[in-house]
Amino acid sequence: MCRMTRAKACSYLLGLLLLSAAMVGCTTREVIQITATPAPTSTPAPTATPPLPSTISVCTSGCDYTSIQEAMDDPGFVPGSTIEIVDPIHTEGDITLDRDVIIQGQGTDETTIQASDDVESSTDRVFYIAEGAEVTIRDLTVRHGHPDMEPRIPYIRRAGGGIASTGRLTLERVHVRDNIAAKGGGIFSRGTLILVSSTVSDNFSDGIEDPGHDCGTGGGVFVQAGSATISSSTISGNTAQGLAGGIKISCSGQVTITNSTVSGNSCATRGGGIDNNGVMVLVNSTIVHNSSQLGIPGIGNRGELYISNSIAAYNTGGTQENCANAGFSGGGGGSVQDSTNNLIEDGGCDASMSGDPLLGPLADNGGDTYTHALLPDSPAIDVIECTLTADQRGEIRPATANADTALCDLGAFELQPDQPQ
Repeated sequence: MCRMTRAKACSYLLGLLLLSAAMVGCTTREVIQITATPAPTSTPAPTATPPLPSTISVCTSGCDYTSIQEAMDDPGFVPGSTIEIVDPIHTEGDITLDRDVIIQGQGTDETTIQASDDVESSTDRVFYIAEGAEVTIRDLTVRHGHPDMEPRIPYIRRAGGGIASTGRLTLERVHVRDNIAAKGGGIFSRGTLILVSSTVSDNFSDGIEDPGHDCGTGGGVFVQAGSATISSSTISGNTAQGLAGGIKISCSGQVTITNSTVSGNSCATRGGGIDNNGVMVLVNSTIVHNSSQLGIPGIGNRGELYISNSIAAYNTGGTQENCANAGFSGGGGGSVQDSTNNLIEDGGCDASMSGDPLLGPLADNGGDTYTHALLPDSPAIDVIECTLTADQRGEIRPATANADTALCDLGAFELQPDQPQ
């Protein structure tokens, strides 16, 4: 019995050992099989490319859109795109530009955007540029804007007949003409205004507004706040029922005028050409033939004035002054911070030269805008060291073969060697 029991026990133990070995081998094979397969890796999904600015067209028929506002209001409009105006005369008023955009015409004589067929029957301005928008308008004419008393945008009510802007606006080779508003007959700005090779002419600030606000200010341009840069441009033939026939700069405005002409503007009170309550820098510019009924027909200054290399003459009416400080009751309200190398006909604004500058009429002397040419023997010819490389027309300064020793002319016009002297 004992032997049989031991034999069975030995046989049982041997079976267990064989079974364990078989199980270990199976487990080992399974582990090797599992760990030999690498874990799969994930690939990130590609990022969608945002749509790029494009050029879209506007015309009565056959274009992408029939109106500028329709294009701007399209949910698919890409900010920064160019809207090309195809119609020679496109009639559309109260256009709100509230996103970055370029409005492109074919030229000031080829493309006109008007609020109405005539200015008197119009009840809208042409353009409003909203705060935060960056807008460029090129190569076209803006006319017949005449906003009514309806307060669509209360704080610019009846401001800016052609254009009212609270954003950043650049005008390149644009003619703003024949518009009417209470203030800023042509352009009203309380943002950033950049005017290049453009003309603002024959606009009117009529002063028709709420009682107590009915003055009429800035027939051509009214910079109520912010900054403006005016270069190679002409402000002419504008009228204000109150202050500033050509350009009005309010106490919160800062304006730099370079290589530009302010001519033939008129107002009822002060500043036939320019009335400055803010900060104005005037460089190589010509301020002539402006008029006022009561005071300072040329440049009326109640702010800070920096003037250099400029001409002011032939301004008539009121006090007969071409450039002077002006208080509320006439005199002493502003300060001439710097006056360098200027020819002021009556010697005003601490001018270094006085007398007749001998200028021709406002005319097409080349370039994009009208200018006053220097006549032969003008005392404004070759009198200053050059600070600019070109005049209002784009003609070279100094106009001589030897630039190292040459002098430049005063004002916006540089007489060229091939022009009569």
